[in-house]
Amino acid sequence: TEYDKRNLLCLYDKNPFRVLYDELIRVPLLFLGKDVPSGKIFTQQVSTRDIFPTITEILQLDENIKTDGRSLYSVIKGTGENEEEPLFIQSSFPMEKENGYLVGIRTSEYKYNRSIDNPTKNVFLYDLQKDPKEEENIANQQQNMVDKYEKILKKYLNQMKSQNIEHKTDEEKIIEDELKKLGYI
Repeated sequence: TEYDKRNLLCLYDKNPFRVLYDELIRVPLLFLGKDVPSGKIFTQQVSTRDIFPTITEILQLDENIKTDGRSLYSVIKGTGENEEEPLFIQSSFPMEKENGYLVGIRTSEYKYNRSIDNPTKNVFLYDLQKDPKEEENIANQQQNMVDKYEKILKKYLNQMKSQNIEHKTDEEKIIEDELKKLGYI
C-alpha cells in the first residue's frame, strides 16, 4: 500500500519532502512515579512543550518557573480537562535544499503542512478522522481549511520571529559549512 511504501521511504530517510506524517511526529508520552496514577491512557493530543511544566508540578518545584507549555498533571490525576491547542510541527532540515523543509499545524482533526519558504509549495492537508494513514492529500479540495490552518501557522511563525528564533541562524550556517568542509555532509 501507499502507507507501507511511505514507511519504508521514511525508514531509509528517503521521504522526498520530509512530509510530517504522524508515524514521524507522534510519539507516546509516559509519566511514571510515586504521585502519578498508573494505568491511565489518554488519546488527547499534547505537546513536548508540556513535559517540563508537568514534571515541575509533579515534583512540586517552584511554580514561578517560566515555561512555554502547560502542566498536564491535573489531567493525569483526573481532576482537569485537556484543552486541545493546535500544535506547531516542523520537519528536520534536509541536507539538500530542494527536498524542502516543512512547517505546519496539527489538531486532532486535521494536519496541515507546507514549505517554510513558500506557503503555496508542498501543501498537504489530511483529515485525520477520515484518513488516519494520511493517504489522501485534500488540500486542493478544502481550500477553506488550508486558509484556516495557514492563518494559525502564520501566527506561530510570527511569534517565533518576534522571539528571534530563525529557522536557520548564522551560527548553524557556519557549523554546516564546517561539517561540509570536513566531509560529514
